[in-house]
Amino acid sequence: MPALSPDEVLRYLNAKGFLSSAEVELVKTRWNVERDGPLLQWIGKQKLLPEEVAADIIQLLADNRLEGLEPALPGLVLLALAGKGGRGSVYRAWQPSLKRVVAVKILSRELAQNREYLQRFLREAKVASKVSHKNIVRAFDINKHGGNVYLVMEYVAGSSVGDILRQRGKLEPAHAMEIAQSVAEAIAYVSQVGIVHRDIKPDNIMIDRKGRVRLCDLGLARPSGATQLTSPMVAQGTPAYMAPEAAMSPEIDSQADVYSLGVTLFRMLLGRLPFDHSDPVEILRMHIEEEPRGLDGGELPGALSDLIRRMLDKEPRRRPPARELPREIAALIKAIPGLDKSSLWELIEGGEPTLPVPGQPGGLALEPTGELGFVVTQAPPAQKPWEGPPAPAVEARPMPPAAGKLTGVGFGTMALALVLCLLYIVFYTLDGPPEPRPDPEAEKLRAENLELRQQLKSARENQSALSDFMARAGAQWRSDQAELAKLSAREPKRERLDAVLSELDELRALQTASELPGAGD
Repeated sequence: MPALSPDEVLRYLNAKGFLSSAEVELVKTRWNVERDGPLLQWIGKQKLLPEEVAADIIQLLADNRLEGLEPALPGLVLLALAGKGGRGSVYRAWQPSLKRVVAVKILSRELAQNREYLQRFLREAKVASKVSHKNIVRAFDINKHGGNVYLVMEYVAGSSVGDILRQRGKLEPAHAMEIAQSVAEAIAYVSQVGIVHRDIKPDNIMIDRKGRVRLCDLGLARPSGATQLTSPMVAQGTPAYMAPEAAMSPEIDSQADVYSLGVTLFRMLLGRLPFDHSDPVEILRMHIEEEPRGLDGGELPGALSDLIRRMLDKEPRRRPPARELPREIAALIKAIPGLDKSSLWELIEGGEPTLPVPGQPGGLALEPTGELGFVVTQAPPAQKPWEGPPAPAVEARPMPPAAGKLTGVGFGTMALALVLCLLYIVFYTLDGPPEPRPDPEAEKLRAENLELRQQLKSARENQSALSDFMARAGAQWRSDQAELAKLSAREPKRERLDAVLSELDELRALQTASELPGAGD
């Protein structure tokens, strides 16, 4: 396929929903190939599209994949494969209807064809999609098209903690503690609605270019107490980060997430795992039976080692409660010098501080807001290129000085306002601050989670009743077979059919011989 001209590229971007008509006209008036270089790279630099999306489009055009990667999903353009694991593949995708980048996780064929897993997964993913927290990657939607079941999630432009550890080996204590505190806040939040993540590990923790920590894969979590489904879900979680109780029983709670975060914190601070072996089964045995080594070597402050040791306790009840863990980590950060100075954005390629730099010139466009999964990265331009010149500023006239002095009415008004302020302060101090209003969304999530638990309980009761019925039916069948065997033993033994037939043949032969002439002489 011959290379597309700039006009053809712009028509393609407009037809696929990457650029609006106004943005296309802006590019035509501003872009110059000799001065600005290749068109799509310039569009990315000017923030009309995220730079990674512009790079993906360049690759798609080079590969003649104008409709995006396979499989084709309605309302989405798959741009690039971002990762692949045992449960499915993750793609970076463009959602034209909302003009945003999203992450799309397509379940593996094995899981998508497992009816029991799929039905429960759809119900539980709907609950998880309603969870909204600053440190959680939100699941927007879950759908099925053809034979593909896919989850549409918020896209985080940055790197996973796993990738950072593979590059650096370990992290500075200040960086590690800030990451742990953010993840602990996410765990505390989801524990309030009864959801267990079940797979806390560095690869599921993202840091965006602003240095914000986000916990991924919540859309694949399950309510606390939910049992394993079928064989594809036996290895729920990653053995190196799995809590002892998760290795022995599927019915776990948020304390298992606390344990996994403790392993993650151990890995970030010391550059190694507390339990490591080439055999996953041996790793699970070590989680269950052995104590972590390396916390007494003096590499970490004593209080920090004690916290990790408590998080890695074999008994869930002796670990810090999930709801209190963020406060414990925050208190430790304040108590140990140097832990409160962290700039996570420095760990990310292309990272920048959260606060804008004063006087920095704005780009031609803005990324979508944080409500849609992204943040404003630059200040908006003072004047859009397709708008006319701004109207001349009207010179402000100075206000005339106030005439006269403050009257008695003015003094009375001021005195009344002062008395009201004092009364408010007194009552506020005596009664205490007003209690925060309950979060209606959290109550709704609790109700839906309770309904899921009731459904699970009903399914287990039905399964138990069916097992009892099958056991009784089996016992009755065995009893009937034994009775039949006794009756057969009492009956006289009959000759076999072939013996009877042979005797009949002999009788017929004798009768025929007696009827021959001279047979009676």
